Amino acid sequence: MADDLSLQLPRSLHLEEDSPISTSQNNAVLKMSHISRLPVELMGKIFIYVWKQHAYDDHRERCSARFNLRYVSEYWNQIAVDMPLLWTEIYISREQCMCPEITTLLNRSQSRPLDIIIMPVQSDPVVLKQLAEILPPRAPEKKWRTLKVFGPAPFLDLTMPSLQQLSELVAKDAQMNWQAASFQTLTALVLDYQKRQPEGLDLPKLLDILESCSGLETLRVRGACLVDQSSTKALSAVTLPVLHTLGISGTMGEFQMSFAFALMSSLIIPHLHTLSLHLVSEATNSRFLDVLSTPVADGTAPILRSVKTLLLNVTDCSRDALHKFFGELRELELLSVDNWTMKDIAPALTEAGAETIPNLTTIAWTGHWEMAESLQKVLTYRRGIDKPVLKLILNEKDAQLHTSESQTNIWPQEVITELVPDTDELFELAGLSSL
Repeated sequence: MADDLSLQLPRSLHLEEDSPISTSQNNAVLKMSHISRLPVELMGKIFIYVWKQHAYDDHRERCSARFNLRYVSEYWNQIAVDMPLLWTEIYISREQCMCPEITTLLNRSQSRPLDIIIMPVQSDPVVLKQLAEILPPRAPEKKWRTLKVFGPAPFLDLTMPSLQQLSELVAKDAQMNWQAASFQTLTALVLDYQKRQPEGLDLPKLLDILESCSGLETLRVRGACLVDQSSTKALSAVTLPVLHTLGISGTMGEFQMSFAFALMSSLIIPHLHTLSLHLVSEATNSRFLDVLSTPVADGTAPILRSVKTLLLNVTDCSRDALHKFFGELRELELLSVDNWTMKDIAPALTEAGAETIPNLTTIAWTGHWEMAESLQKVLTYRRGIDKPVLKLILNEKDAQLHTSESQTNIWPQEVITELVPDTDELFELAGLSSL
């Protein structure tokens, strides 16, 4: 078990340079046998649990949680120090956190691949100095597992050996040298460009990158600055054989949506499971749904055919586009929508043809019971065709549905089986991790 957790038995207990506790504190705590005698394997499980609980938090939150674990006693501190998984994340930024020096992180992480977060400031000497410690020749033997870049980073060489085993890449307004980039081991790619166009990352180059990622499982594209500049070029379709999760967040205006149109017209995704769409352009929403409902090439099925989970935020779509869209969602099991989206899509879910979605058994909804008429129509229709919704996931604002006598009949046969914190994040509402 210890090997699975990458633990070593503690060395003779001594205070590390960055130990959060003093000798007197340590001596006092060691007298507490229930803390000082817990097995290393159990402690390892506790530490991993705490670290994973903060997986989607800001780095400084994770760093603080790790510090608090080490503060309990020198016994806990030493176990944490000897646990490589707790030291693989390196935060490159002017912002201070509670991490030790980068050289200490590199030593404690041992041979584990690194998780790199870069918050660059152009030509900032502090950032460049930190980067020098994780780049060749200072750390040539270290592989990177994840890379998250938030801002301009032209100094990054995307072909360096450290990235040969990269599994996750997040680029948010990141200016990098994309031209020679190829990520054969990538399983997750997030492109979020709200402020600036990514230099060198046009649609043909992105398709080249995707074609090299035969194991890509998650793709998320968001941004007003991703604009198709290849309309005169003939683009070959790219197949993503194991892509499981796809997220597209659109923007206002047909010009900006051109990238999403061209991208989705070039991808064959035979086994897509989860689709997240946040579309806000009235001028293009219907056309985009039509693109998703149409086969990319002869002999292929629309990507919607295999989708089991749909997270949808869209308004002002034509009835024909919605009917065609939902008509292709034949395997859909979970639908997560907000109030206004439900109002728009209710006709497509309650009119002739809606019975082609036989497996829709769960709806997650962010609306309020006072505006629940559209949802109620869908629930009633599903019961009428003997394909009822079996599970409702509602936000906490709707907890009054359980207690208000005047509302006891609003969901006459459906069982509200889960309440979640009030949120507009559809992934959170559906109980899913964000893309």
